[in-house]
Amino acid sequence: MLYGTFANWFGILIAAIFNARKILNIAAQGKEGSIIAEAFINFSLVTLSIAMIIVRAAALIGLKRNFKINWKRLMTDKTKITIEANINAPVGKVWNCYTQPEHITKWNFASDDWHCPSAENDLRVGGKLNARMEAKDGSNGFDFEAIYTEIIPHKKIAYRMLDDRNAVINFNVSENQTEVIITFEAEYIYPIEMQKSGWQAILNNFKEYVEIN
Repeated sequence: MLYGTFANWFGILIAAIFNARKILNIAAQGKEGSIIAEAFINFSLVTLSIAMIIVRAAALIGLKRNFKINWKRLMTDKTKITIEANINAPVGKVWNCYTQPEHITKWNFASDDWHCPSAENDLRVGGKLNARMEAKDGSNGFDFEAIYTEIIPHKKIAYRMLDDRNAVINFNVSENQTEVIITFEAEYIYPIEMQKSGWQAILNNFKEYVEIN
């Protein structure tokens, strides 16, 4: 219906342009012709104005409709990133180091010029994780916050971040080793590779901390 209206008024716009030739012919016929020509001109101007308003409105509505569709698609089609590490430690130790605040503050940062000065962890479905991450020189920092959606002790943790992205952490046991696999939904601000390398650096830091303590 929207595009049908657009086509109809576009047709009127074209017809008004063709009327210009008739107006010029009538104007050449003297005074009476000039009066008729003026009437044609006024009618054409009004028609053109209405046509342009309709065309612009149709275009704006179309853009708005397309934006909503694309945004909905953007919000549902989230890229998933997976990282992993094999840790030489039993799953009980790995689980405790990953979930207890006194351990989280020791490994939850991607590089040596950052640290995690504080952490709180209510490890239950509906509970909240809050870990503060800061540059050591105080130039930057943020709170990493999430709500737990699933917990299977020593096997699986799932949570939803405050920006509505999800993450799942699986703990797979193999003899005296524990494989930690994290899959998380990417954000739209930073490149995928940057996000993957950042999360992997934190997981590597976790692996090192568990194995030497």
